Amino acid sequence: MSDLQFTEAPWVVEAEERNQHGNLVSIFVAYGGSGRICEVFGNCLVVTDENLRANARLIAACPALYGALEDLVNIARVLLPSCLGDEGTQGNAIAAADEALRLARDGGPSWLHQYAEGP
Repeated sequence: MSDLQFTEAPWVVEAEERNQHGNLVSIFVAYGGSGRICEVFGNCLVVTDENLRANARLIAACPALYGALEDLVNIARVLLPSCLGDEGTQGNAIAAADEALRLARDGGPSWLHQYAEGP
């Protein structure tokens, strides 16, 4: 994973921010507890504090998840070479994993990208 551009692991859930009413409004994810990487916000789709905490935990786990998925795809290529071009379950799973890794590594369409280019 050394050629990747994202901040290396570990990412951790660092701190919670509450508003003047004591409501949880955001959680910070940081590199090893020292440098903030992102802030995870609550909104109308995040119904509970636990939803917000779960989103932050998922984001904090991303570098580890990426590494594990990359290792599994590489192992599958060696152990299941006949499935790589197959339309069966294994081939589809490997293709989906490859696409997820590509999106994490290279990005894909996003609202911000579409907004910058215009209609």
